[in-house]
Amino acid sequence: VLRDGRLVAETTPAESDAGRLASLMVGRDLVDVYPPLVPPSIDTSRLSIRDLSVPGHASKITFDVAPGEIVGLAGLVGSGRTEIAEAIVGLRAISGGEVRLDGDAVRFRSPKQALERGVAYVSEDRKGRGILVDLSCVENTTLPNLRAYGRLVPDRRRERATTANWIERLDIRCPDPRSPIRTLSGGNQQKFAVASRLDARPTVLLLDEPTRGVDVGAKRELYHLIAGLARDGLACVLISSELPELLGLCHRIAVMRQGRLAGVVDGPTASEESIMRLAAGVGEEAA
Repeated sequence: VLRDGRLVAETTPAESDAGRLASLMVGRDLVDVYPPLVPPSIDTSRLSIRDLSVPGHASKITFDVAPGEIVGLAGLVGSGRTEIAEAIVGLRAISGGEVRLDGDAVRFRSPKQALERGVAYVSEDRKGRGILVDLSCVENTTLPNLRAYGRLVPDRRRERATTANWIERLDIRCPDPRSPIRTLSGGNQQKFAVASRLDARPTVLLLDEPTRGVDVGAKRELYHLIAGLARDGLACVLISSELPELLGLCHRIAVMRQGRLAGVVDGPTASEESIMRLAAGVGEEAA
């Protein structure tokens, strides 16, 4: 087991389990990896997707997300999960159906327009669409919401104060916020990508593979962050290839197969097997 460039332990499969290996990797015991699942207190829909079709990728997808609810999108590679999120925020064309936000039909032309209406998207392509690796941590934090810091010349003092607040709130390891964000670890880069969207105070948050490429310790911190955002009233959509994190975080999980919705399962009572049966087309159970 390696940590911070050093050999910290040697063991055998018979002597170890996932929990012990994770603790060795981060240098401390990892308890409560997944936070308690708190049911949403409001049952009205904040984000409604009705018969949404994305040319070549998805057809007639329908689901709802309430304030305080985390809805997962599961499916095999190529099932259309990411394309649905991209269509919602205007990155892909919509050929049919509608998106409703608090009951009003919306059709965004860009992620910027979506963010202005309170719908934030954190892409699975962190270095391509999530952050700008050669800009500083401060610039990455405020860029999506730059208008709030001045129309012609940004208020640098306010930008630094905002960044410091997010560093503290999200427990980001960042020795110098003025340094290029590429100098940070993947987990801390991901936290800045999330912070930059949250800075606009969205009401809906779409997270696509939010823990891809981050270590197990950072995963736990991101899990607790997502759950905390939901408790604060955000409507969250979580797209992930990791079934344990969908089962550990989501109230409901919508399973996609070949561009269609194969079924919706209850997060707390679902299993990896029930999700995979739907995703692979060998079961038709739905909740």
